[in-house]
Amino acid sequence: SGAGRPMNVTSLSIVIPAYNEARRIGATLERLLDWAPVHLPDFEIVVVDDGSTDDTAGTVRAAGDDRIRLVNRPAQGGKGAAVRTGIEQARTAGADVVLMAFSGPDESAALRDAIAGARAAGIVVVASVGNEQAASYPAGHPGVIGVAATRKNGSVAPYSDTGPAAYIGAPGADIPTLAVGGTTRL
Repeated sequence: SGAGRPMNVTSLSIVIPAYNEARRIGATLERLLDWAPVHLPDFEIVVVDDGSTDDTAGTVRAAGDDRIRLVNRPAQGGKGAAVRTGIEQARTAGADVVLMAFSGPDESAALRDAIAGARAAGIVVVASVGNEQAASYPAGHPGVIGVAATRKNGSVAPYSDTGPAAYIGAPGADIPTLAVGGTTRL
């Protein structure tokens, strides 16, 4: 973050779409809050609760950290709508970079438009290319820097996608993730 920036401007927004994640979001946020301050000088975590019917919002609030911003969508609109909301919130906060550490096989015109709006505002958009998928979105949208997972020795992790959405590789081990099956792993 540059000198003279307003205090409410965030250089990196980590966007997490959430639907019925009460069981695992707390551990994920805890690990992100342990990891991020060591590696990032200026960040926020934007959790978009997409109409959850469990206590996802309560679990996020219980984290009690002002670097976490909870955005509630009253009705479930799907992952694309939640991500779009997160990008718009990051743009409003003045983020320089939006990080989306998730992927899926479905393209969304609305998400593509939100990414284009972020890019037009000068925001760098970064997304995981995913694992073992035929297509990878949001990394596959124009203007997004797609990141493949690498091993400690620098080689591409065997589970990581390396298709046209992959622009660069980065360590894919020892980082906070929401793992398939309801567990959080590092």
